Amino acid sequence: MRFDNAKLLAAIQALTIAAANQTGHRVIHEVRADSHPRGDYFVSEIRIYAKGAAGCELIYRTVAQVEGDGRDEPTGFEEEERTLSAQRDELASWIVAHRKGEAA
Repeated sequence: MRFDNAKLLAAIQALTIAAANQTGHRVIHEVRADSHPRGDYFVSEIRIYAKGAAGCELIYRTVAQVEGDGRDEPTGFEEEERTLSAQRDELASWIVAHRKGEAA
C-alpha cells in the first residue's frame, strides 16, 4: 500500500463517521485484505443502510480494490467499483445530498 492510499482510507473513514452523524443512516466502511496469484491486495467497501420502520435497507454501496503496488483501477466486473479517490469524493457528495433536515 502506498502512502496516498493510506491517506485516502483515513479520509474515507472520517467521512464515514461524518455521514452517520449528519444523515442518521448506518454507514459502514470496511477494509479487508487478501492475496491472489498476482499478489496482495485490499478492498475498501462502503455500505449505507437507511434506518426505518422496516429495519435497515441497503441504499448505497461502493467498492475499491487496491493492488499491492497501489493501483486501484476498477475492473468493470461490478457497477459499484470505484477508485479510492472516487469513493471519497462520492461519499462526500452523498453526505451533502442527504443531511438530516435538508431536501435531497
